[in-house]
Amino acid sequence: MNDRQKAALAEEFMPKAAVIAAEMDDGTIPSEDLIQEAYVGLMAGLGQVAEAEETSDGLPLTETVENAIRARIREAQEEQAALAKKDDRLIAQVELLNQSIERLTQELGTKPNIDEIANDMHISQDKVEDILKLAGEETGEHEHEEDSAHEK
Repeated sequence: MNDRQKAALAEEFMPKAAVIAAEMDDGTIPSEDLIQEAYVGLMAGLGQVAEAEETSDGLPLTETVENAIRARIREAQEEQAALAKKDDRLIAQVELLNQSIERLTQELGTKPNIDEIANDMHISQDKVEDILKLAGEETGEHEHEEDSAHEK
């Protein structure tokens, strides 16, 4: 299969790819992105068919392309679900961090430092700093660097 044939087949299968994307839409990925993923699967399926032709194995065109489209959409949905799970864990960590900071602020009468937060949460200082960075908070690293510069 040459590039011209592949392009013609891609154009022919694009409406089917969009239909499959609509059928498989579970709400985790915007429809436009899902259609793009279907097109990626379409091209992968055409590549599989072309490769099989070269080796004389021969694959059924429609079945191979549709299976590749469905596989790519499932993969994209799984990736999105994994990202959502990671985001949920981050939100939970930030909430626990905020609770720790509030509790320690009340107990100490001043904003706690990273060491105090780490001890309270039973995690490493690096982990506290990572959560603070992901939450968009300052970690105080720059303050330590500036203090060192002023002392010199």
